[in-house]
Amino acid sequence: LAKMLAKDYIKNPQVSVNIKEYSARRISVLGEVKEPGSFDIPAEERLTLLQAVARAKGFTNIAKTDAVVIRRFHHGKEEKINVNATELMRSNTDKKDVDLEPGDIIMVPQRFF
Repeated sequence: LAKMLAKDYIKNPQVSVNIKEYSARRISVLGEVKEPGSFDIPAEERLTLLQAVARAKGFTNIAKTDAVVIRRFHHGKEEKINVNATELMRSNTDKKDVDLEPGDIIMVPQRFF
């Protein structure tokens, strides 16, 4: 902007940009969770898979927690990330938990008996 203004309009322009509003950074949690839906990723923060499931009030009793799938789209191509949430919940650290990206869709399948 400063270069464009300096070219024809203003001598030595000073330009400041303020962010008025961030675009929504949302993920969706679907399937066998107690309250499926879309949730915001807090601005300037990260949101992990287990945190997203907690926002959806946790897994149902028939959730297949060892076969959770995160669907992610990059440049028009779908990527599927398979996650064993059972192992994540048993772990005593969140280092293995998966960071979510805006637009991710978490699918929690039903366990078959």
